[in-house]
Amino acid sequence: LASKPPQTVRLTQEGLNGAEGLRQSRPRGAEVPKDQREKSLARARGPEETQGAEELRAQALEAQQAAQELKAEELRAQGLTPKGPLSGALAPKAAEELKAQAFDVLGMELAAGNSMRVGLFMDLDHCAIMGQDGNDLGIAFQLNRQPYYQIKDLYKYLINPEVLRVYRAFISKKYRPELVIYTRRSHLLSYTSVLRSRPVDLTWMPDWHHSKTQVCFPSDIKNADQILNSYSGSCSLFPKERLDLRMSLERLLAARDAIKEILELPKAPKVVVTCAPKDVTLTASKMDLPSNSYLWDDNEDLFGADKVLPVARYDALQPRQAKGLREFLDETLPVEALPRSTIAFMMKAREGMSSIRRVSMEEFEYQINEEQDPEPFPLPEELCKEESIPRGYSLSRSPSLMSRPRNLDNGDGARALERLSSAWHLLGQMIKMPSGEVRPSVEGGFELSNV
Repeated sequence: LASKPPQTVRLTQEGLNGAEGLRQSRPRGAEVPKDQREKSLARARGPEETQGAEELRAQALEAQQAAQELKAEELRAQGLTPKGPLSGALAPKAAEELKAQAFDVLGMELAAGNSMRVGLFMDLDHCAIMGQDGNDLGIAFQLNRQPYYQIKDLYKYLINPEVLRVYRAFISKKYRPELVIYTRRSHLLSYTSVLRSRPVDLTWMPDWHHSKTQVCFPSDIKNADQILNSYSGSCSLFPKERLDLRMSLERLLAARDAIKEILELPKAPKVVVTCAPKDVTLTASKMDLPSNSYLWDDNEDLFGADKVLPVARYDALQPRQAKGLREFLDETLPVEALPRSTIAFMMKAREGMSSIRRVSMEEFEYQINEEQDPEPFPLPEELCKEESIPRGYSLSRSPSLMSRPRNLDNGDGARALERLSSAWHLLGQMIKMPSGEVRPSVEGGFELSNV
């Protein structure tokens, strides 16, 4: 059991309702009648797909038998004689968990049936999450030393509910969706630093790279330090640069983990980062994903491209979602706790994208944009027939899109450079030590205790 940990899959209500031979819902971990289970399995999956659930059931049986033998020994030591097989209720918790996991694997396979795999590429900024990287809220949490789990919880409030609805729509139509985050964050591959005269080409673990302009971070990446420590570029990074990249990677992983938890995925989705125009077909082939893979993206430059489904920019939350976010912010990081330097940085955001506003000369408050409902994400015509798509969805068509700047003209370039300088000033404050030195941390990053 120790050498091969079991796979854990959460059994969702939607998965159960879509499963062949398993029409009635059941509590998590409850047993499916054996005859019903075997008949459904025969129809729903082939022999190679059976292995995961079968191994888990065998492991559960071994663990339960071992527990029964242990209990029998205990009874004998007390001078008692065990009568017949011991009750399953006497099995230790580990055996019960293994049984529940085995049945969850079974339920997920039934939900998928003989379904076809489909790749779901989701753009991150203005699409899967609100605004540009959450409109600086994640940065504010980092500058205030909030722990990682709180940054992840923050992003849960920023996730577009359409991501969950699209994922469930494919499950309900008996497809097997495989979610991938596909984001264009150029600074994680071609890094612009105010300390250098030219951008730095960042190279991470060679096996992760699709090319010099694209990298795929695997699902098993646990933290930003794992990525940062894999850096193998031609030049060393300065402490400020390492810190800036570490914070950027941490926010990216926090958004990834938030999506994983909201969608109840068995493992974190892979994250593809690019600094070039996105190519769905090429990327899907490099990741061993099926040809029927699609990208949901708000970037107008991609509209009309193959396998791209255009969506409206996601820059406002539903009122209930916005209310929950305000309550979370007031409880976790009230405005009064923000340093003036952080407030000044957030105030320089582009109009309509600032998460903070001035109420009076000395008073500020969080500003969360609201709208009643986000525009539904379209579904691909070739996979979803008009008469069978869930209510509220449209087939692949261009939605009524919100206008957006396409370049850095009209002063946006100067404002971006001003914000970059402000960010670097804050980074300098974070890593400045009394002796003027930066002390490496055990995890491979840098300690930020002396602010």
